[in-house]
Amino acid sequence: MKRYRKWAAVLAALCMMGTAGCASQTSDVPSEQPGSEGLTEPVSQETQEIIPESSREEAPSGSRPGGKETQPESTEETRETLPDDPDTFVQQKIIVATDIHYLAEELAGNRCQSFMSSVESGDGRVLQYGWEILDAFIDDVVEQKPDLVILTGDLTMNGEKQSHEELAQKLETLSENGIEVAVIPGNHDINNPYARKFTSDGTV
Repeated sequence: MKRYRKWAAVLAALCMMGTAGCASQTSDVPSEQPGSEGLTEPVSQETQEIIPESSREEAPSGSRPGGKETQPESTEETRETLPDDPDTFVQQKIIVATDIHYLAEELAGNRCQSFMSSVESGDGRVLQYGWEILDAFIDDVVEQKPDLVILTGDLTMNGEKQSHEELAQKLETLSENGIEVAVIPGNHDINNPYARKFTSDGTV
């Protein structure tokens, strides 16, 4: 019923600003607000008391005439977030990245000719910059502080074990910063017969 007292206080304030006749109109008749059928509360004489002109600025915040303390009205209702509450919306930030095709640096043979030939004859992926791109991605994710990072498929170039292990080590940076990581393997990651190491003499 606090909102009825608030409206009564607003009416009293209007009277103080010079609305004719309000100061003398007091009633014990219940007042009704639009849309509140059946919910009424008597407006008492005490609610409509007028604060004298000389004491308006002296009245401390949170008090009213007669020395009675009033509780501040909250304009927003604070709700406790409960997972089982269907009416509660929990906003989360999720970052999704795909087709990293990470290759362990050692397996690239220091960007040797056989590796660069494979890149140039490939499908346009900029694998020769894969390490710098991944490091920049991780730095950006740490700065954005999402709740979850999802990597969807083709984590490695061709499923090399060393590439998986090195990528997992790099992703530890996100976990250390409190960012949860979920990975989904793709067709390049599992039982791929094209896993290889690049050397100056060719591929192994």
